[in-house]
Amino acid sequence: MAMKPIEIVINAKDEASKVFDGLNTKLKAVAAAVATYFGINAFASVVKGAADFEEAMDRVQAATNASGEELAQLKAAAEAAGATTKFTAIEAASALENLAKAGLNGKEAIAALPAVMNMAQAGGVSLADASERLTGVVMGMGLAFTESGRVADVLAMGANASRTSITGLAEAMSYAAPIAKTVGLSLESTTAIVAQFANAGI
Repeated sequence: MAMKPIEIVINAKDEASKVFDGLNTKLKAVAAAVATYFGINAFASVVKGAADFEEAMDRVQAATNASGEELAQLKAAAEAAGATTKFTAIEAASALENLAKAGLNGKEAIAALPAVMNMAQAGGVSLADASERLTGVVMGMGLAFTESGRVADVLAMGANASRTSITGLAEAMSYAAPIAKTVGLSLESTTAIVAQFANAGI
């Protein structure tokens, strides 16, 4: 017996519904598997990140000989940098380590960290590189590390006004600074002279 058109439509809808129900079940199963995969990997990533940060802080502790409250302050500074800037807490910890290796104590390293981050941001370089460049200029000019912010600002302005990068300028300054200090030139004057040499292609 032939089915009526309305029965054909109803049957077709029923079959389609069964197919889609089957697909939905399979899709849900796939989605659950994918979610589990990414969840596990996200958890593993968090665990690894925490371990890497602790390892970085161990190096900071070794470089600063900090303990107790001072170490907690160093850790908090690195974590704050990771939470409020484009840099990670691990990168901030590496910068603190470099600053400590340059002779800064824990409090001085924490105070200099914002200047290092500003310099890294302006120069498009890593925090580790920026900290190395900054300490080279500060020490070469015989300045106190409390003036790190001033040094970073002057280098950024000098780079913007010349044909060299902030890292190139800082590297040149590391050679010129001791001589400039000997003859009594200021940071600003020395930076301007080095920038002019850069503009002249020297």
